[in-house]
Amino acid sequence: MNKKKGDKCAVISEEKYRENLFADFKRLWHYGHPHFYDLIIEMCKIHEVKNKSYGIGNSLGNFMECERFGIEAWKGCLVRMTDKVSRIYNLTAKMGKPEYADAFEMENLEDTFLDLANYSLLCLILLREAKKKPLFKKIFETTPDDNLAEGTAAIP
Repeated sequence: MNKKKGDKCAVISEEKYRENLFADFKRLWHYGHPHFYDLIIEMCKIHEVKNKSYGIGNSLGNFMECERFGIEAWKGCLVRMTDKVSRIYNLTAKMGKPEYADAFEMENLEDTFLDLANYSLLCLILLREAKKKPLFKKIFETTPDDNLAEGTAAIP
C-alpha cells in the first residue's frame, strides 16, 4: 500500500494498513461495548484466514457444495451452525473435567463462539443471495392465504 507523506511516498505493509483501518473503525463507534468492536475485527481476521483454505476462488464456495446434493447453501450453513451450538453445549457440560482437556486445546469455547458468529453472518449472506432466486421468491414470499387460494398447503 502506498501512503503519501508530503512529496515522498512511503510504502506500508498490507498488515499495517489493516491495523490502521481497524483503529479508524474503532474510533467511529462510541455507544457500544468497546470489546464488541474488537471482536468484529477479530472475526474479520478469522474470516480472511479461513477463506485462504476454504474459499478456493469463491469465499462462499465451501457452503455452496451442499447444493450439489439439493440442499440450499444457507440451509447447509445452518447445519454447520448447529454443529457449533452442539460443540458449545458439550464444551460447557464437560468444562473442568481433566479427561476433556485435549478437546478444549483443539478448539476452545471462545473460538467456537467466534466461528458461530462468522457462520451467522455468512448464513445471512447466503440467505440474501437465495432470496434473489426466482424459486425462493415463489415459495417464501407468498402468504399462507395465497397458497390456500391455490389449493396448496402453506410451507411452515
